Amino acid sequence: GGDKSVVLENIPEDIFVSYSGNTGINAGDYIAVASFTPKNALNMNAPSSMICKWSVNRADYDMSGISWSYEQPIEYDGTVQEIKLLNVPEGLKYDLFGNVGINVGKYEAIAVFKPVDTANYNTPERISFPWEIIKADYDMGRVKWNYDKQFAYNGETRRVSLVNLPDSLTAEYENNEAAHCGDYIASVKLNNENSNYNDTTFP
Repeated sequence: GGDKSVVLENIPEDIFVSYSGNTGINAGDYIAVASFTPKNALNMNAPSSMICKWSVNRADYDMSGISWSYEQPIEYDGTVQEIKLLNVPEGLKYDLFGNVGINVGKYEAIAVFKPVDTANYNTPERISFPWEIIKADYDMGRVKWNYDKQFAYNGETRRVSLVNLPDSLTAEYENNEAAHCGDYIASVKLNNENSNYNDTTFP
């Protein structure tokens, strides 16, 4: 970003040198001309001017500090999850693709870069980053059987079932109905209808 210049070396002490075209800031090709004037012009001839073709090359961005806002798989919670690109060098624009997700799965985020100053900076290669949303566990903390005390026989069929089941869980019961006096053991199989959650059992 600073001035670049070329100068002659090993110039004789009895020669003055003046330059044109020997400094540059932006990337590009330049032609420097060095003109000479003898300090003792009466006794010395001026050497011929010297020409130097030189260049300022485009710079590369320092991409070593770039990282993603992701340390470990993200657990599904029904909201949009997003990972971001961090520590992008100043003057470098970028577009992100594949960095947003909702459902469980493996994703690949891609960053495509574009320098603000395309004349003086090289465009970095795109970078990709794998990330993942993993299945969540159902909150079963409030699930229970709707059975608090023994039923009194009245000739009707009595039934027990689970209450406070999370959405997307359906129950298949065995031995949860009876009409006669006796001790029974009900069992349940829970069907998971949401692929974003792990299968579960109760109790």
